Amino acid sequence: MQLTNEQVAQFERDGYLFFEELFSPEEVAALDAAIPKINADLTRGGVRREASSDTVRFFHGPHLYNDTVGRLSRHPRLAGPAAQLLDSSI
Repeated sequence: MQLTNEQVAQFERDGYLFFEELFSPEEVAALDAAIPKINADLTRGGVRREASSDTVRFFHGPHLYNDTVGRLSRHPRLAGPAAQLLDSSI
């Protein structure tokens, strides 16, 4: 996937891009299914919870130890535009 000049300009202006339906419902379901396993892995330091509750605030680095998230982080539909933006910002 190649970003348009307008999308690159939007990213440089707003700091993010939003793509509806970049991944299929089946791909999103696979990611949703990975979340409970990441959340339950208390041996990893990358799960941060709210101090006042057990609510997850964020996951740090699940692409390093979860195959599903790792494959997403290297997927051409995501990695291609990211590489393009990094090249355009140098």
